[in-house]
Amino acid sequence: FCFASSLFQEKKECNIHKTAIVHPSAIIGENISIGPYSVIEKDVIIGDNVEIGSHSNIRYCEIGKESVIGSGVKIGLDTIGHQKYDDGTWLKRPFFKKVIIGNGVFIYSGVIISRGFLDNTEIGENSIIGEGTCIGSGVSIKKSCLLGKSVTVSGSVKINDYSIIWGNASIRDRIKIGKDVVVGMGSVVVKDVEDSTTVFGNPARKQNHS
Repeated sequence: FCFASSLFQEKKECNIHKTAIVHPSAIIGENISIGPYSVIEKDVIIGDNVEIGSHSNIRYCEIGKESVIGSGVKIGLDTIGHQKYDDGTWLKRPFFKKVIIGNGVFIYSGVIISRGFLDNTEIGENSIIGEGTCIGSGVSIKKSCLLGKSVTVSGSVKINDYSIIWGNASIRDRIKIGKDVVVGMGSVVVKDVEDSTTVFGNPARKQNHS
């Protein structure tokens, strides 16, 4: 039904709004639409037929073709990466990697995706990221995943193909989420989840089908 409906949608004329700022080093594909007051900074590569909404800020990022980036999205910025010393002072560690977004990804408004420290942050092809979701440094989300509204994914989490993380769920750092997993709304995931499993709760536990 969704595919059939798309055939009847009016095709928008792609353009870069006059208030948008695009760094001279950015590589921009064909048929790109960039909304008002968005900023495309250095080291950005954008594939063909990509749509970017208004007031978004993108840096250190590669975006695959046919992807949609909503308004107010922040991609490739540094995140909290401080180390505390015994005397109570904090040292901010540097970030060296970028964000890689696959083909056909849909990112809704207000999403924040941090760039990687030693590994790239990755969003796999045909994945959907809901409004207000926050994705930490070095996270790997594989193909055809769905993250609902206001999900929090901490650093270095791995989410495998076809998994669904429903709204307001939180996943602690370095957790591995298997293939075809469902995480219930508001769940807090503190340990690895095996393939084809449904978990929910705080802490998240495997659903009992008995």
